[in-house]
Amino acid sequence: MGRVRNIRYLLAAGLTLEDVRCFLPCLDGDMATAPPSPEGIEVARRRLAVLDARIAAQTAARERLARSLRQLGPDAPDAPDTAVAAAEPVSPAA
Repeated sequence: MGRVRNIRYLLAAGLTLEDVRCFLPCLDGDMATAPPSPEGIEVARRRLAVLDARIAAQTAARERLARSLRQLGPDAPDAPDTAVAAAEPVSPAA
């Protein structure tokens, strides 16, 4: 039961199952209170960098979309039918 709890703890912290592999020797202990290993710290730092990059990309995409909507103004026509819009490919924004 402790192993499952620790895996859930690591996943909830933002790590992937691949990241969890480096913690295999520690999964039977109390990971929430145990001092982290240097390898564990490095895995966490790398994952944090990946998450930061994803957040930055999503924030930029949100800003582009919000800007586009603001440019349309309050008198913009209603959105197209969602079934049609969902079927149309969306090109990546620059």
